Amino acid sequence: MICLVVLLGNFAGGMFSNIILASSGPIHERKITQRTSFRLALVSELILIV
Repeated sequence: MICLVVLLGNFAGGMFSNIILASSGPIHERKITQRTSFRLALVSELILIV
């Protein structure tokens, strides 16, 4: 159940951050480690491992 909540939170967070980023102006390319979706995916994988 915890894994499901974490993965759904990851999906929703990625969607919301991309919507906010798209409506704020021109999109600048960022490195993969600076992206919110990468950080959320990394945290969710660490929780799954633990």
